[in-house]
Amino acid sequence: MSKSYGVKKEMLLSDVIKKSPESVSILLDHGIIGIGQHVASNNTIKDAAKIDFVSIYNLIYDLNQIIYADVSLYTLPTQTQKHKWR
Repeated sequence: MSKSYGVKKEMLLSDVIKKSPESVSILLDHGIIGIGQHVASNNTIKDAAKIDFVSIYNLIYDLNQIIYADVSLYTLPTQTQKHKWR
């Protein structure tokens, strides 16, 4: 079984931040406000995006860009694929 890389919408926001503290800047850039509240409430990325009216697909794409940029085995979607998700 191969190891799966990538941020998923079901992941807890706290797990993403622990894995990559730099992800806080991406969350703020996308409009996820009250990060501490989301972490304290054990919200998933999907929950936080829904509460703050943020595009989940663009957020996940950008989180993967910053967290897995140096993982050569992981293939990120192209910019064209990113826009097909909307």
